[in-house]
Amino acid sequence: MSDKRKPKKIKQQLQTGLDAIKAEAQRKYDKALHQAELELNKQQQIARERLDRVDRWALEHVDEALDKATEEFNRAKGVAKRKYDRAIAEAQGSLQKNLKQASSDVGKKESAKSGRSPTRMQLSLHGKS
Repeated sequence: MSDKRKPKKIKQQLQTGLDAIKAEAQRKYDKALHQAELELNKQQQIARERLDRVDRWALEHVDEALDKATEEFNRAKGVAKRKYDRAIAEAQGSLQKNLKQASSDVGKKESAKSGRSPTRMQLSLHGKS
């Protein structure tokens, strides 16, 4: 009977040894997994901080570019407004000049037809009294 017990005892000892090895391996695996999770969390935090820095940098540069573009737009708008105002003033001056010339020509033609001098109304259109 001792021969029958010996293999059973050996099997039991082997199983106990295997269970101990399995438990130790599981403990080491759990510890390594925990360390990996901590490292992953740390790397994620570092990545978030870097992303935040890049976002702030990009936002600052976009704001600067928008400010410069706004300044340039306002400058161009001012130049365009001055040119527009000058063109309007020149057009009004030219229109007044052409109106006076046309009025003078009409007055001269009427005087020539009737043989009399220009009327007061015609003279007032020319700025003469």
